[in-house]
Amino acid sequence: MMREYSHNLCEKDVTFGADNRGRLWTDGGCDGRFQVCYTTRKAVCFDDSECGTNAECSEGNCRCMKGYFGNPYHLCEDLCTCSAYGDPHYRQFEKKYFTFNGFCKYTMTKFHDPHGNCSFNIEVKNEQRGSRRRVSYTRLIDVYMYGMKIQLHKKKKVYINGLLQYMPVKLVHQNVTIYNTGEYGRLVTGCGVSVLWNGKSEAIVMVPRKYGANLTGLCGNCNGKDDDLVTRDGTDVSGKRNYEVLIGESFEVKDDTGFQTEKCETKAMDDPCTGILDQYVEKMEYCGMLHIKNQAHSPFRDCIEDHQDLAETLYASCRYDVCAYYHDVQRRNKIVCESLNSLAAECESRGVIVKWRRENFCPMACPSNMKYSSGVGGCPATCLDPYPDPAKCLFPPSEGCQCLPGFVSSGDNCVPVDDCGCESKMGYIPVGKSMMTLDCSSLLICNYNNGTGSLITTPIKLHCHQYASCALCNGKKCSDFAHCEDNRCVCDHGYHGNAYIECEVAGICYGKKCHRNAVCVNYNCVCKPGFIGDGYHSCQKLCNGHSCVKYAFCDGHECKCRNGFHGDGYSKCDKIQTCGGRLCAKQAHCINDQCMCKSGYYGQGATECTELCGGKRCVGNAVCIHGSCLCKEGYHGNGYFNCEIDGQCNGHSCAANAYCRNGKCQCRPGYYGDPYIVCRPLCNGKKCTKNAICDQGKCTCKYGYHGNPLVKCETVDVCNGKHCAPKAICMNYQCTCKPGYFGDGYVKCDSLCNGRKCEENAYCFKDTCQCNDGFHGNGYIKCETKDLCGGKQCAPNAKCINYHCVCKDGYVGSGYIECEGLYAVLFHLHKLEMLINEK
Repeated sequence: MMREYSHNLCEKDVTFGADNRGRLWTDGGCDGRFQVCYTTRKAVCFDDSECGTNAECSEGNCRCMKGYFGNPYHLCEDLCTCSAYGDPHYRQFEKKYFTFNGFCKYTMTKFHDPHGNCSFNIEVKNEQRGSRRRVSYTRLIDVYMYGMKIQLHKKKKVYINGLLQYMPVKLVHQNVTIYNTGEYGRLVTGCGVSVLWNGKSEAIVMVPRKYGANLTGLCGNCNGKDDDLVTRDGTDVSGKRNYEVLIGESFEVKDDTGFQTEKCETKAMDDPCTGILDQYVEKMEYCGMLHIKNQAHSPFRDCIEDHQDLAETLYASCRYDVCAYYHDVQRRNKIVCESLNSLAAECESRGVIVKWRRENFCPMACPSNMKYSSGVGGCPATCLDPYPDPAKCLFPPSEGCQCLPGFVSSGDNCVPVDDCGCESKMGYIPVGKSMMTLDCSSLLICNYNNGTGSLITTPIKLHCHQYASCALCNGKKCSDFAHCEDNRCVCDHGYHGNAYIECEVAGICYGKKCHRNAVCVNYNCVCKPGFIGDGYHSCQKLCNGHSCVKYAFCDGHECKCRNGFHGDGYSKCDKIQTCGGRLCAKQAHCINDQCMCKSGYYGQGATECTELCGGKRCVGNAVCIHGSCLCKEGYHGNGYFNCEIDGQCNGHSCAANAYCRNGKCQCRPGYYGDPYIVCRPLCNGKKCTKNAICDQGKCTCKYGYHGNPLVKCETVDVCNGKHCAPKAICMNYQCTCKPGYFGDGYVKCDSLCNGRKCEENAYCFKDTCQCNDGFHGNGYIKCETKDLCGGKQCAPNAKCINYHCVCKDGYVGSGYIECEGLYAVLFHLHKLEMLINEK
């Protein structure tokens, strides 16, 4: 019997969520103080055997196991899962990873249902963040399904057909639900398709495997075959050096999000880990927990041990992201936590739960009325469903913030059940929020009245632009301080920005003021063409396409140093000093008419003085950044010893699908082989051995070869380097006689005699083992020469029986030494008796 309790007020005849943590149960029902209300509902299950296929019993209810979806009491089907995270890394349905840099909009996955209502199209829009213009992140997700356009924006904001909706969202007719669960907002559809979005940069799409063969997009298909690295038209580009860019470009779509960039480009990702940065990245406070060499000290050790390919891939992703933002401490720390969170999610989907967060390392800060949990229920309590039945939940728990006992989810917050908002024909409205009806005739306001949310309808009058329809502009809603013009939302005079999202006062860009020679682009201040700078504090005019340094000016089309300074005007303009009739370099002073570098600098004082970097000298083609010698752009290596031109690796060229790391070529994640000659793609995450090929996702020995294609493939006539005897076969690299034969498998294999082995000196005759001529004995056990018996010679008048010498009939004795006739023995006995009698 399972007893249950309520997190809020005690009410009789109400079923609440089960709890196993030792609450105070009484038989007094709801009458006593400090007592807990309970029901006597029986548990649905007690062990896994009572649940359906791929389901398990948890807290008295059957739940689908991680990575499965369906009815846990009947059948849970394998889910195909694809994700986009970081900047950005894509994990396909078939668990292949690839990365490219692009600020466009792309088809993530798409399916056409010719016979039903389950067609869907999921697209992602990328954007640039921070100071690095060659790194992109997922900004939003567009889901096209059931004739609707559902948009998932930053901070988990939801728009349906252009109108802002508050979570939880429940569209009964379309069978769509959107709600907060842990770290993610979850979109669930009646066709089994679900989308998770953390409101920052991580998107996860899950679809039933039955759709697998007909899926297309960046996520590939889900048919169990090694055929996912293809472009939109189906061309296999897995062998191309720039296959990631080719795939990304082919799935570009028209950007209708309102966040278009000036130029949509999809590019390859350059390796930002130059110089000593690789050594920093391997530290435990950065990506070290993901590195295989730190496995023994990593909280992920159990997962890494079983899934080393996964750890290597995620380490490479974390390495790239941390190096790209190494000097942006706040973003770098956030990237480390996001990378570890991705590995934890991957491990959890494989059944390995990792508790890796600490109070001082990647803590998850939860808003008020919430607390962190490593197992937030897959179907949490919301204002539309405050008491969800765990037996009907199809989703497993996950890490994140959950509402405190007695609170339920409302919009982005957790509120007491009594403080829930209002249900309306426009959707759920939290207390204190409002929505306009589609015909612009009324404003729906949810107020707190008499202890509960109360919906108030207020008539209004609006005058729309001649080209605008009420509330929507060509199907979309305009933001505040914007109007509809030529079927497009346009910011009002004196405002600028994205008219569909936010219009700000001119000169203000995402709350900050731009420089006078800058404009606001996608909520970032960017210098106007012909100017260079950060857009906020400086925008200096370019000189023939170049920027002049401090103490320089543009003279026509050339940068020149001002009077009293010398240099090229592009990289430096130093103050002129004379020393013994010569000019000293910057950071040098004159001592006894000689230019000497100042303390902390080195070089020829008359020409150049370079600052020591953390007390050390940097090599040529290296610069000092934050106390570390790093190779210049276009070079790679160790900034203290050697910086060589990109494309070279310690004087050698790397093969396609390989990169240079610590002076050695290494195959990229997902590839193996000799990085100087050829890097082959892994076969469903595994390495095929020599003389093996990858066929439909499985390693197979080539024709004419046999063996384990993951270990060793040999020619059919060789077994671990040796030849087998006739009538023998090679099994597990050992020669073994075929059924019906026996022997060592290498020299000979003799046939069995009626299923039994004959002795060495025996042969099979009429299904019986018989000793060879000149031998005697048991043909199954031992055959000896006729003069031997059990390895010994018998005495005269003895015979061999069962390998023992026995005197013949009429003789007595040991059989080995002598066998005397019976009469002779009696004569001797008689003679002995007579001698005794004479005495």
